[in-house]
Amino acid sequence: TRGESVSPGLFEFCKTLGHLTELALENARSRELLEEQATTDELTGLANRRAFDQLISRRPGRQEYCVLAVDLDGLKQVNDTLGHAVGDEMLVHVSRVLASTFRKGDMSARVGGDEFASLLFNANENDGRDVAKRMLAALNTASSGGASPGVSIGIASGGPESDGQMIYAAADAAMYRAKRSGGGRFVVASRLDDDGRHVVVVGG
Repeated sequence: TRGESVSPGLFEFCKTLGHLTELALENARSRELLEEQATTDELTGLANRRAFDQLISRRPGRQEYCVLAVDLDGLKQVNDTLGHAVGDEMLVHVSRVLASTFRKGDMSARVGGDEFASLLFNANENDGRDVAKRMLAALNTASSGGASPGVSIGIASGGPESDGQMIYAAADAAMYRAKRSGGGRFVVASRLDDDGRHVVVVGG
């Protein structure tokens, strides 16, 4: 009751309980940080390949979607001539410019050394084209170290039941077509055939 002294045993019990609570909170925060690090690209702060693969395979809801595969043009030449530090600055710059073009709720990730990917929810091929055009325009007007880095973009769209990894593979193939055509552009994968495969790539 109020006014009575706390017994030594109860005091020690409260101290122990407080320490255990503090330890539990620290462990929870540590797990949260580890999970965040496991799904975040350290250099750019975007999601990493693991997070992208998880989301595209377990998309929330059943709706149409669009995938953009994006590759930074000429990064190897920058690394070889100006150094990897400059190359890293360019990657960070491109990641910020690209992120600024996404719609609210869409996901962007760095999935490789110079490769990025975007997952647009409730989106079709036309939405993908619009985002790709904004990306290219934004990079043309936002230089990094006096240079305006270019990107090659591949676009593929899928329906509610489409396999996410298959759609991403189609976007990736379209991106390489854009790169072989000189870069600084986007290419759209063809429509799905009867077996659900993108078998042709057409220019965008």
